[in-house]
Amino acid sequence: MPDALPVPVPAPAPIADALPAADDCLTLKQVAKRLNVPVRYVRQLRQSGALPVVPLSARRLRVRPEDLERFIQERMARPVRRGAAR
Repeated sequence: MPDALPVPVPAPAPIADALPAADDCLTLKQVAKRLNVPVRYVRQLRQSGALPVVPLSARRLRVRPEDLERFIQERMARPVRRGAAR
C-alpha cells in the first residue's frame, strides 16, 4: 500500500482580515446618537465592558454594528425595574 500524500494545511487568515473594516463600524458619537444618549454614557458602557469596542488606534475606537444590535437586544429582553418605594 503506498504512503498517503500529506494533506495541505490551510494558512491562517491574516489578522487584518479578522478585524472589521473601519468603514463598517460606528464611532462612539454615532452609537450615542442611535441610542439617544450622551457620548459620555457610551464611554461608560465601554469601560464597564457592557459594550465591546474595536480599538483602531489608541484614540480611535469603533463599535461593530452587530455588537450594538446585541447590546440593544439584551437591554430590551430585561424586565423593567421599578423605582424604590417613596
